[in-house]
Amino acid sequence: MTTMTQQARADAGPVSRFAKWAPLAIVLCGTFIFVLDFFVVNVALPSIARDLRAGAAPIEWLVSGYALTTAALLVTGGRLGDHYGRRRLFSIGLAVFVLASALCAIAPDPSFLVAARVLQGAGAGIMAPNILAILGMTYTGPDRVRAISVYGIVMGLAAVSGQLVGGLLIDANVAGLGWRAIFWINVPIGLAALAATPRLLRESRAEHAGRLDLPGAALLAVALVAIVLPLVDGCQ
Repeated sequence: MTTMTQQARADAGPVSRFAKWAPLAIVLCGTFIFVLDFFVVNVALPSIARDLRAGAAPIEWLVSGYALTTAALLVTGGRLGDHYGRRRLFSIGLAVFVLASALCAIAPDPSFLVAARVLQGAGAGIMAPNILAILGMTYTGPDRVRAISVYGIVMGLAAVSGQLVGGLLIDANVAGLGWRAIFWINVPIGLAALAATPRLLRESRAEHAGRLDLPGAALLAVALVAIVLPLVDGCQ
């Protein structure tokens, strides 16, 4: 009987470890691609400007528009997750991000590309705050420390490797995609994470979420636009 029990534990060990750390792997996929896209586009700007005949203004907004919408929606994305479910908002944000990445990759002109980048930032802003909330609800004690540590490492790696990855993809020119490859790379990663989310992430909500402060969220977004827009336009 003891031997059978030990064997059962040994067989269940790998499965148990997989179930334990699979949620971390899923949210880290989202973390990696949304942080990567803050930096990966920088190295592609000359190619984009040349290929789409983009002027200075759209090139500026490829960077600023993504950062602006991400920052503007962080608070609102977190509050929506508290009310309607962190897994649900993570999935919505990731789906928007993946769709926007595909739109960036097929952009026919600068205006379309800027609009897709703004949408991509919106997806990141919805997804990002719910990642930390999911980790906080999924792991406790030493496991939470490990999960948050790995989360920080992945963010750092994505930030540091952004321009390297972008340069390699553009230089490789896979299937003649050129700079478009830096956006296509998000699609399979994001779709894989989306497919696994319903089975491997559990839903959670805040017990006392309070009310949604939509006017406050709108005021924050307007304030950020008011600050960033003059800075971007002033560089033209």
